[in-house]
Amino acid sequence: MGSLGSDDIFSRMNDSAAAASIKGLRENEPEDIEKTDRRGRVTITTVPRKRGTALKEITLRKPTIGEAPAIVELVNRFAKQGRMLPRALVDVCERIRDFTICESNGHMIGCVAFHILWKDLGEIRSLAVTEHARRQRVGSRLVEYCLQEAQTLGITRVLTLTYECKFFGKLRFRKCSKETLPQKVWKDCINCPHFPNCNETAMLLHLEPAYTQRTKRRRL
Repeated sequence: MGSLGSDDIFSRMNDSAAAASIKGLRENEPEDIEKTDRRGRVTITTVPRKRGTALKEITLRKPTIGEAPAIVELVNRFAKQGRMLPRALVDVCERIRDFTICESNGHMIGCVAFHILWKDLGEIRSLAVTEHARRQRVGSRLVEYCLQEAQTLGITRVLTLTYECKFFGKLRFRKCSKETLPQKVWKDCINCPHFPNCNETAMLLHLEPAYTQRTKRRRL
């Protein structure tokens, strides 16, 4: 079911009640303050509207090679549950530049990899978030970080193979046929316990390159 727009809300309430309801919602919603440093490290501070609630701060950044074992441990924790492809330490070390991690108070609470498959196609892989950090938008922020990377590189299609269709659907990914994907997508699948009967769903998001967006803004 789609969400109601402001016009729909106002049509179902009288003006004063609607205004009071929306004002109350806005007062309770937290505010995110995002800062990016020269290294591309993104720090997001969540400022609560309610008094007495602590500030929450997370950082999205590229990992060091020394953090590869922690990434492997987090990913393989969910791989043991059959929820994603397991990763070997040598694999993560070789592709450490693909990864982005999320940390809070100096502890890793999530990771994701963005792997380039072709000149116009990238794949989101190994998205994992610790149990205690669920429902804090950590996963969606990691995906958004990958999408910003894709746009900067001029990649126009982003793929994921997932069991979490609802989650990626909220981020505008749409289901697609596996038969339409290039063979390069499947080269790592031989390590999957479900190979060759893949039971993940392929989902695809079409992006507009960042340079195209800048050109359009100049023309306005």
